[in-house]
Amino acid sequence: MLDTFPLRIRVLTPEARRLAGLLVPLDMVRSVALPSGDELVLEVERAKEFFGLLADLVTANGFDLERLQILDASTEAVFEYLMRTVTHPW
Repeated sequence: MLDTFPLRIRVLTPEARRLAGLLVPLDMVRSVALPSGDELVLEVERAKEFFGLLADLVTANGFDLERLQILDASTEAVFEYLMRTVTHPW
């Protein structure tokens, strides 16, 4: 069940907009936000697959990632996800 848990990720890179343009077409990317010029916040599904593709994109395009942070992979976030799934089984 946790394989479908959507994950929020924060990426800091000087080329956030260019990286966002490459990530938007990926089917596992649910949303993309650019809160500032060097910050990208993503919501993704199938995290293992996403991280593999992200690594390939970063390497192939020479991106300089300053930081990669999972924003909601806490026990509380997992609990909230499980509770939403139980109360609203889509």
